[in-house]
Formats: sequence, C-alpha cells, structure tokens
Amino acid sequence: MPEEAHQKSLKELKRLAQMSGHNPEAGYIRTWLDTMVEMPWSKRTPNNISIKKAEKILDGDHYALSEVKERITEYLAVMTLKRHGQKTKPGKGNGELEPREAVVPTILCFVGPPGVGKTSIGRSIAKAL
Repeated sequence: MPEEAHQKSLKELKRLAQMSGHNPEAGYIRTWLDTMVEMPWSKRTPNNISIKKAEKILDGDHYALSEVKERITEYLAVMTLKRHGQKTKPGKGNGELEPREAVVPTILCFVGPPGVGKTSIGRSIAKAL
C-alpha cells in the first residue's frame, strides 16, 4: 500500500483500538480497514473505455435513469479525450486551435435515498471500464 494510505490506515487502527466496541463508528472503521487491507495495491489494469460498451452495460443494468446514464456517458467521453492527450480545443470559428485550459479531475457524486441505485450504478461503471 502506498505510504500515505499506510499512514492513514495506522491512524484509523489506533482510533479503533481506543474506541469502545459499542460505538457505531467502530463498525465503519473496521470495514474501511478491511477494505484497505484487501485492496490489490500492486495490481494495475488499464482503463478500457468504450462509450458504446458503457452505454450497453448501463442500459442493460438500469431501467430508466436516463439523465444519470447520459451524464456518466459524457464523463466517460471526456475521460477518453483526456486519455488521448487532447491539449487543444477548437478556436473561435476560424478552424484554428487554442490551448486548452488546465483540466481539473471530475468527481461523480451520487446522492439519493437508500434503494435508488447509487451502488449498482457505481458497479456498472466499474464493469464498463
């Protein structure tokens, strides 16, 4: 595990050791630590981004949710452009290219009550990649 993750894990382990077993947060910390230990830190796989494949998986796994699926597809398209090193954008209609602004990483945040599909849409995204 990377040094930063290792230090954070040790800090959380120390918190857990000092915490009462009846504290509801203890379960969350224990689950988080289990996840950190089980992560395949040394294993790397390439992101195989295919918009068509992602659309097919999202449509197959989720009925409706058209706005959510469209937003995810847009995000994957932008990821594809970034991966292929798009450093320019179209100019002001004269066919020239202007330098692209610095790209800030995007975070997708799924919000909603329990049972609306936040976790399953996350799994579908992982499967699509």
